[in-house]
Amino acid sequence: MYVQMNLSLFLLYLLTLGVQTFGSILPYNVDQKLNVHLHNDPRNWPLLTDRIDCYHEDVKDKQSCLNTGCCWDPVPLPRKGPSCFYPILFVKMDCFPSGEKTKEKCLAKGCHWNMFMGFQYCFYPPNYKTHRTDLPQCVSDTFTTADRKACVDQQKETTTELGCIQAGCCWSPLKLNSKEPWCFLPWNVIKENSIRQLRQPEQNQCPANPSDRFNCFPRGFENQRGCNARGCCWTPTDIKGQHPACYYPSNYKSYALNRIYTTFDNATRLIYIKQIDSPYLDDVEMVRMEIVYETNTRVRVKISDLSKIRYESIYPEIRDRTTYDTSDSTRKYTVSFSETKGSSFGFAIERKDSNKTIFDTRNVGGFTMSDQFLQISAQLGSHFVYGLGDVSKSFLTDFNWRTFNLFAKRPNPSQKDNFDGNYGSHPFYLAMEPDGNSSTGRAHGVLLLNSNSLEVELQPKASITYRAIGGILDFYFFLGETPSEVIQQYLELIGKPNLPPYWSLGFQLSKSGWRDLDDMKAVVSRTLNNSIPLDVVYGGIDYGHKSRRVTGQNSNWTIQLLPDYVASLHAQGIKFVSLFHPTIEYVSPLHAQGIKIVSLYDPYNNYSTINGRELDVFVKQYQTSKLYSEKLLDSSAAYIDFTHPKVYPFWRTVLSEFRSKLQFDGVVLDYNEPSTIKSDDVVPCPLTKWDDPPFVSKFNDLKQNTLCMSATLHTGLHYNLHNLYGIAQSAVTYSNLKNILKSRPFIVSRSTFPGSGRYVAHWTGSIYSDWDSLRQSITDMLLMNMFGLPMVGADFCGFNVNATTELCARWSALGAFYPLSRYNNSNDGRDQNPPASTAVLSAARNTLLKRYELIPYLYTLLYKAHRFGHTVVRPMFFEFPRDVFTFSMDKQFLWGSALLFVPVLEESAKRVQNIDCIG
Repeated sequence: MYVQMNLSLFLLYLLTLGVQTFGSILPYNVDQKLNVHLHNDPRNWPLLTDRIDCYHEDVKDKQSCLNTGCCWDPVPLPRKGPSCFYPILFVKMDCFPSGEKTKEKCLAKGCHWNMFMGFQYCFYPPNYKTHRTDLPQCVSDTFTTADRKACVDQQKETTTELGCIQAGCCWSPLKLNSKEPWCFLPWNVIKENSIRQLRQPEQNQCPANPSDRFNCFPRGFENQRGCNARGCCWTPTDIKGQHPACYYPSNYKSYALNRIYTTFDNATRLIYIKQIDSPYLDDVEMVRMEIVYETNTRVRVKISDLSKIRYESIYPEIRDRTTYDTSDSTRKYTVSFSETKGSSFGFAIERKDSNKTIFDTRNVGGFTMSDQFLQISAQLGSHFVYGLGDVSKSFLTDFNWRTFNLFAKRPNPSQKDNFDGNYGSHPFYLAMEPDGNSSTGRAHGVLLLNSNSLEVELQPKASITYRAIGGILDFYFFLGETPSEVIQQYLELIGKPNLPPYWSLGFQLSKSGWRDLDDMKAVVSRTLNNSIPLDVVYGGIDYGHKSRRVTGQNSNWTIQLLPDYVASLHAQGIKFVSLFHPTIEYVSPLHAQGIKIVSLYDPYNNYSTINGRELDVFVKQYQTSKLYSEKLLDSSAAYIDFTHPKVYPFWRTVLSEFRSKLQFDGVVLDYNEPSTIKSDDVVPCPLTKWDDPPFVSKFNDLKQNTLCMSATLHTGLHYNLHNLYGIAQSAVTYSNLKNILKSRPFIVSRSTFPGSGRYVAHWTGSIYSDWDSLRQSITDMLLMNMFGLPMVGADFCGFNVNATTELCARWSALGAFYPLSRYNNSNDGRDQNPPASTAVLSAARNTLLKRYELIPYLYTLLYKAHRFGHTVVRPMFFEFPRDVFTFSMDKQFLWGSALLFVPVLEESAKRVQNIDCIG
């Protein structure tokens, strides 16, 4: 018996050698009507003793059995056997490209879970038309068995099923006397080969240097035959995870120039016509590249579909689209492209006075524009690149064949350096421009404004590849020329950060789950009694306007007690911050009163004067009017649609009525990626091209721990809007809270996107309690300042797992100088607040008292960030841009230009290294 669990494609047939079979393969992607006809054909039925039960939750009767692509034949008593069973031959396509397979996850995806040859498999239904392109297409509704082309491979034995699959081909036994091959080329290989021969007859120019290779086969079972069919070069490599074996030739011409328009509004428009079909579905036939010279230091390159309107990100709200008076003589940049008709797509951005190319997409190959897959590669002018978040990685970007995903999600804090996305998406980077071993002091910035899931691949020759699953390619280039000027120009576009209230600069005390009110009182009292300054207390997860774990029945959290305690905090000058989730709990979507808003004191009474269901401000299931909801113990929670124009009055009522019962001073927006409450939630999503897209993420299934990608909002599909959910909630909350409080609001959001700093502060989430996370917190703080979120901080001592006393003491010393200085830990960990141990108490008290002396300076820096777009916390090279040695410094940071912090970041260390910089 052979089993190779690492193969992404399992072609397993229920066939006994020597027994003649009839009929054709039942494809997973043929029309349902055709399937019903074929599956009713008894010639496709196995013997009763060989039947395998077509098990799926939706298979309950004849029609549901046929709809799923299986056969139906009731078994009369007393004979035994399944009435709904799989056909003799069909292709099993693996439904789980990544992640741990379980029966619950498999069925939730709409796939089948069954035992074959002693192993459990999760595979697509026989009649499902998959949208994935990372697997060989072994069935087709246009090709027949007579169209098969034999698979011949010198390295593999293709006369066996295992050898055939390992060769990247399809295995399908027919009649014993059949002339058609059993092992044959996938249909997409035949199709791509014919297109290649028709449209690109030139000889491939394959780069000789492995570092110049751009991956032509980023997903799927990489093999020479499939690679050549894509018109790419094939050179196997022994270095796993590096140097792709399948890569684009430098003369790969996917689109050719058709015409150029020069307008009078500082713009040039170029039209390109498709030359080669990509492996992905629904290619854009004609591409428009629009170059807009917006200012002397900012240029926009917008790449879109000429014929159809495609989705474009609705955030950030760029209010000023005016193109200023610029001319070729005053611009700091030049945009180069070929003007020859028929030339390949490509452009380059150059710094004019130095002729240095900083971004070049010409002659690198691989440009793709399809409906659900957009790819563009470029050679950069520098290895000194910072940004591209929110990802747990080094401050100075590593170009050693790194791939990471920009997709807002709740990460697993224990998984280090997997380069999967964190809570937000920031597709912006800043690059320094050295001249050999010396520095010019110059910098530039690049933003790709795309809110879809975005994969970024970096390779050693300072090259980058972007892969987006939708939208357009909307680039902005900022020419600086100092690092600080680059950030100012970036924030001029996306919006400068808000100025937080002065009190929010004080020390803040929180806990994910207070045991009860007495627990909160005790920690606050110990903090004050030990002479630790305190300005803010958080209500935590156990007390707030949310849909989960509402504690109205807990006598220690009743309306009579907590509001009185909050009043006593106010009397001492201490503010109270409450937590909000992006959901509203309700008993039933069919309830006569509509949506039930969670009451702090009685979660089943509707106390809102505005009915959310009547306003239609909730996320819907795909192509229905049903609410998209998450099941709770005895009710459900509906997700609020923060893109709906009527959500403003609805959310204002929610905030104001809640505040009428509890006088909170600020709010935390939690789980707004959005995330489901369970750490590994099973999301029952339909099998659509949005939930099962052509391009599969290298990391986790997109819909893991979040809403289905096909969920529908007022502005469009969650597939396009997922990364914007947090900023949409932030914008609505900021507008309403400012009106309610009649003062500058204090809002902390877990999920962020370019422009979020206009509305919120940010904490770095549920990080691990270890020394790596302590060091990572400095990188996160520096990057968030570049992203326009200066009011940022990590939880003192980490959030998950108990920190050692030494680690917590060092973290308290460092955390005192985060702009957002807050202690917080999980509800199942031991107390790590400052009074919990003598060493931590001493470190926290000494550094926090020093912080309070410096708050006026910090507030001034935050004002300058709000007014002028400055950074508050900045790396060394911002102040010493001509010193290349500072380019990799990430263990220290500056407040403004005048105050340097060098914390102890290593276990058992007693001192830190001196720093000397060249101005």
